[in-house]
Amino acid sequence: MACAALAATLLCPASSSASVIICSFTEPFIRTFYDTVHQTLTIVPDVDGSKDVQRSIVVTQISKSVLELHNDKGEIVQRLEHSFQGSDGMSDKLYPYAVQWTPRDPNMPEELSGGCR
Repeated sequence: MACAALAATLLCPASSSASVIICSFTEPFIRTFYDTVHQTLTIVPDVDGSKDVQRSIVVTQISKSVLELHNDKGEIVQRLEHSFQGSDGMSDKLYPYAVQWTPRDPNMPEELSGGCR
């Protein structure tokens, strides 16, 4: 199966190196790193630098411009849209992907918006 041009580097990474999707969020200040080869989502709060690694996270291409990350229960964890309108909420920088993240963590907001590269 051939990958679409949008997700070619994300869904069909070279076997020798992983493709990583990096997303930034504000309030709380958090970055997430999705490793397409190892299917892990690493959550790193900027405040304390701790790490939480979620495993068995799969990426699905929904359309030419939309990717979703699903956990092992089939729940949407992150939804990325390739719109060049992603924002970390603080800077004027625009990211290639706008992201909606549902952390499913009682200590965090129900949903966060951010930007990914």
